[in-house]
Amino acid sequence: MLIDNNNEIIFFVIYSYYIHLIEKINSMNKQANWHNISMLSICVALSEGELSAAKDQLQTLIACKNKPYVLDDHTINRVIKLCGSQKESVRTRLEQCSKWRQQNPSDEQLKDITKMENNINQLETINYQLLELVNRCFKNYTIDAILKKSDTELALYFLSGKLKFDR
Repeated sequence: MLIDNNNEIIFFVIYSYYIHLIEKINSMNKQANWHNISMLSICVALSEGELSAAKDQLQTLIACKNKPYVLDDHTINRVIKLCGSQKESVRTRLEQCSKWRQQNPSDEQLKDITKMENNINQLETINYQLLELVNRCFKNYTIDAILKKSDTELALYFLSGKLKFDR
């Protein structure tokens, strides 16, 4: 079961990167690559996977909120980059849903379109929460940021309460 879950996560990460590359190429061409409604079920599954991964990421960061030094700059920068690329794709994906609605979809397809729109809107909200959390709690307090500080700066951070260590 765990292996299947890891494979799904890997698939969604790779596919998210693929979508990001396609959207980047399309933005350079100033035109989107619209999908046929036959791709709806795949797109819904992907939006569910992205939403699930974003929720997991948010829970992980919330759990680390009082221990920002357990994360490094690379991890935080990856979260920022992923949220940014997903933010760029929101408008295009919602526009895709709008185009599907114009193709006289069946009742089942309408439910899937609505589900995908809801997933995209929830993903946008969670990404906003992730970015706010990263900027407020982690950006200047990762292990890399701590190691860059002088002993004096580190002492001031600790004594001022900006940096706390669990015992």
